[in-house]
Amino acid sequence: MNRRLRVVIVEDEDLIRKGLVLATDWQKMGCLVVGEASDAFEGEKVIRMIHPDIVFTDVCMPRKTGLEMIESLSDLDGIEYVILSGFADFAYAQKAIELQVCRYLLKPVEDEQLYDIVDEIKSERERKQRELSLENDKLALISFGDYRDQYVDKVISYLSSNFSDPMKVCDMALNLNISESTLLKSFRARTGYSINEFVVRQRMRVALMLLKENKLNIAQIGEYVGYKDGRYFSETFKRSFSVTPIEFKKGLTQITDSEMQNKQK
Repeated sequence: MNRRLRVVIVEDEDLIRKGLVLATDWQKMGCLVVGEASDAFEGEKVIRMIHPDIVFTDVCMPRKTGLEMIESLSDLDGIEYVILSGFADFAYAQKAIELQVCRYLLKPVEDEQLYDIVDEIKSERERKQRELSLENDKLALISFGDYRDQYVDKVISYLSSNFSDPMKVCDMALNLNISESTLLKSFRARTGYSINEFVVRQRMRVALMLLKENKLNIAQIGEYVGYKDGRYFSETFKRSFSVTPIEFKKGLTQITDSEMQNKQK
C-alpha cells in the first residue's frame, strides 16, 4: 500500500497523547498522524472531519467514553479503532468486541505493539482490496458476458435472415461498436463455429430444403443461397453432405434431417 495510513489519537491525558503523537515513529510504520483530541466529543468532531484510517482512543474519558464515541461514529465506514485502556475491564472489552474494535490494548503501550497492530491493519486492508478487485473483475466479466451474448444473438439473427449476401465481418463489428477480433472470438465461443462456417451451414440448410421442394433448378437454388458460381455451390454442398445437389435431386441418395445435422457437425 503506497499511501500512508492517516491516524487520529484521542486521549485525555496530555502526556500520553503527546507521547504517542511525537515519540512514536509513525513514518516507519507507513502512517501519518493527522489529528488529535483530548476528549471523546472533540475526537468525534475530528474523526468526522478527517475520516482517518485508524483511530487510537482511550476508553475512560470525561463525559463520554471512547466506546461511546466509536458507537456514535458507526455510520462511518473504513475506520479501524484501537482501544488504549488503563484497565483490564471485561465489560469494556466485551463492548469493544460488539463494536468490532480492531484491538484492545492495556497501557502502557509498547512501540512494538503499535507496529504489529498497524502491520495487521495494513495486511487486512490489502487483503480486502484484493478481494474487492477480484469481485469487481468477476462482475465485469459477467457484465461483458451478458453484453457479448446480446451482440452475438444480434449477429445470429442477422445471418439467419441475410445468409445469401451477409455483411462483412468488419462492418458487423463496426455496427456493434466492438472490435472485429472480439466479434470473431465471441461468436465462436457462443456457437462453436466461425461466422463463415455458420453462414455456410445456414445456406446448406436452406438449399437442402429447396431441393426437397423440387420447385427450383439447381442453378436457381445456388444463386438463391448466395452462390453465383454453380460449380462452387455444388462443391460446397458435396463437402457438407457427401453428395452433389444433382445426386440428391435425382433421389440417388436420401438424406434425413437428422443425417443432415450429423453430416454438418
